Amino acid sequence: GLWQALAYGFAGLRPQGSVLGIDPQLPGAWDALALRLRFRGCLVRVRLERERVSVESDHELATSVGGSAPAYGTRTVWTRDETQWKVRKL
Repeated sequence: GLWQALAYGFAGLRPQGSVLGIDPQLPGAWDALALRLRFRGCLVRVRLERERVSVESDHELATSVGGSAPAYGTRTVWTRDETQWKVRKL
């Protein structure tokens, strides 16, 4: 139950078809949250910070942060400016 509260609540992880949706809502006192999970057979590592989300996977994966258009890759970093999340593929 605790992992689900972290993943679905604070990380905002949601499957959206073949896309892993992320909508982070970290509590004010937290600097970061890191989780590991399996999504569609892929091992995925997600690290959430206030202005940054990093996603690493063992296979190419589509991710979307904060409702933005999906990005594809095995290592993707999202950063937030004042109004939206933007992707920076590595």
